[in-house]
Amino acid sequence: MLTLSKNYPILVDDEAKSQTLKFWSSDSKESYSKNFKSGWEYENSEDLVYEFNEWGYRTKNIDDLDKDFALVFGCSYTEGIGLYQKDIWCEKLCKELDIDIFNLAKGGSSPCISYMNTTLYVKNLIRYKPKLVICQWPQAFRRTFSHLQEKSEKVIMADEYDLKMVGYNINTEASNMDMSWFKDRWLKEDGEMYKESFFNFYSTDILWKALDVPVYHWTWSGDFTNKDDKPFGFIEDNEIRVIKNKSNDKARDNGHDGKQIHSDVVDFLIDDIRKLL
Repeated sequence: MLTLSKNYPILVDDEAKSQTLKFWSSDSKESYSKNFKSGWEYENSEDLVYEFNEWGYRTKNIDDLDKDFALVFGCSYTEGIGLYQKDIWCEKLCKELDIDIFNLAKGGSSPCISYMNTTLYVKNLIRYKPKLVICQWPQAFRRTFSHLQEKSEKVIMADEYDLKMVGYNINTEASNMDMSWFKDRWLKEDGEMYKESFFNFYSTDILWKALDVPVYHWTWSGDFTNKDDKPFGFIEDNEIRVIKNKSNDKARDNGHDGKQIHSDVVDFLIDDIRKLL
């Protein structure tokens, strides 16, 4: 879960900030033990760790960046759940391009998180102007709900999965209303989803282009796409790359995509992105 606070320039993951962890998200100790016992493992990955920066992202601190860097948004796929950091598609891509990377992907993120962090970044951090922005758009049906914690002067950003969990100190009555609306309105009629997708996408795109920063958008087939596998929310076909995954390669959690799929994504994207630099 992410937090909006006047004390930080972008959304912050309070649980992860400045942490180095052996397990994270669906890549849990329990799942690793289960997968290992079944004879499956990811490169003897007992030494796999998640190193998070001062704001809770799996990337370096912003003051440690080289002058030329790519700013990346996405969900758990781009955060690299179940993978060594070096095996994540955006890490591989930036190595090929010989530029640094600032990866603001967060597992479970809805599409609006990319727009929110874009807005906050432009407001508070634009002195660190990226050479390029790459957005991996997550599933369109994901929805972020916000809960105010007045005493600590912050807003907790919770998606539909977080609302089902215990221990996040979220108002139960509000959570129940959110889940009811999510199931009975959001998922049953696509108007709200189309509207949100359209404005999240184009607001992100236009903000960066207004600052002369090139932007590249992509998504997995079935994520930010409609039933015809076209971009969701009236977005034009030529404005976002839709990639079809045909491999069963898995990461350490045996759920997220493995390192070969991440390498395949680099092959799909690199020629297009080189043209932007």
